[in-house]
Amino acid sequence: MTYFLLLIFAHVLADFFLQSSLLVKQKKEKSTRIKALTTHTGIHLLLYFLFLLPFFIRENQWSLSAVLIFTAVILSIAAIHFIIDFIKEIISAMVTSQKHHALIFVLDQLLHVISIVWILRSFQVVTFAMPELLEGIYAYLFYGISLTQLETMLALGILVMVATYGTSYFLAIVLKNLAPEDSVINTKRERQEKKENDRVTGTITTTEVSFAYPRQNKNIGRYIGMLERILIIILVVNQALTSITILVAIKSITRFRQFEDKRFAEYYLIGTLFSIVIAVCLGFLALRVL
Repeated sequence: MTYFLLLIFAHVLADFFLQSSLLVKQKKEKSTRIKALTTHTGIHLLLYFLFLLPFFIRENQWSLSAVLIFTAVILSIAAIHFIIDFIKEIISAMVTSQKHHALIFVLDQLLHVISIVWILRSFQVVTFAMPELLEGIYAYLFYGISLTQLETMLALGILVMVATYGTSYFLAIVLKNLAPEDSVINTKRERQEKKENDRVTGTITTTEVSFAYPRQNKNIGRYIGMLERILIIILVVNQALTSITILVAIKSITRFRQFEDKRFAEYYLIGTLFSIVIAVCLGFLALRVL
């Protein structure tokens, strides 16, 4: 279990936290795709090496067979990662629906996890059979599993990175075409007549009132969402689900005037509900390892 969690931790760290927006853009362009994928895979390979090496040294004598197994494991996982990402970029270029892009994102991450399990079993780093793996997943989801202190820290670290950067990537894909332009409230005109002694003086004032809400810096909303999901996970772990409503209310107060724009209200509602559902699910997963 330790090797698996180390590799997954390294994977989410390289795929979400250490992958810049420039690298993501270069992976989508044919002229720079191979170079960007090579750089991205190299980051994964380096992290696999740094995370796994101390445990291979500790649990194995520094023999030739141990070195060969260690090298074969990390090179195989990195190579498969390159292939999966290369195929994903080709398919993504042919897809226009955001729902399909979101599905591709989820399947991509699932294939990476499956490939890590398959490589570990192929080199007999782990020896569990597929039925045992399925039973373990079932036990984890419904009863919880016993982990060492290190494994618990790795599992929680994975969940935090998925809740922050991973979910941000996913929501950016889902909400891309739903994001409204700058919100503007319709202009309102007011006519005022000044009266003195029940007699109209002829003074008429016309006032134009216009409210504009420029789109905020994307990073600000992203970081707010990250903090929101971390707080929700903490509330779920502490079994304080009702407090989530207070958190949502505080967040909504800052956007109250913008809710007059129906487009923004729908965009905000969908994004917030998606974020809450994901955070609550991750919170229950965190409960299973504590």
